[in-house]
Amino acid sequence: MEQALRAHRGLSCRGYSRSDFIISESGPVYLETNTLPGLTRASLLPKALKAQGIDFVDFLHQQIEIAIAHTYR
Repeated sequence: MEQALRAHRGLSCRGYSRSDFIISESGPVYLETNTLPGLTRASLLPKALKAQGIDFVDFLHQQIEIAIAHTYR
């Protein structure tokens, strides 16, 4: 999660993103950051939110608030 946050911030992403890594013998290797990962119930993001105890609808409302706040700066 720390490496994903570093990628998100380093790329100046807003809202949410998903960064993909592979694990090698020498540690994680960064592959890519996806700024619009899937949002279907079968996608990884809703499953990861659930694992963190975050309601999917609440997450979507938060993303809308972030977008609105950024629009009116």
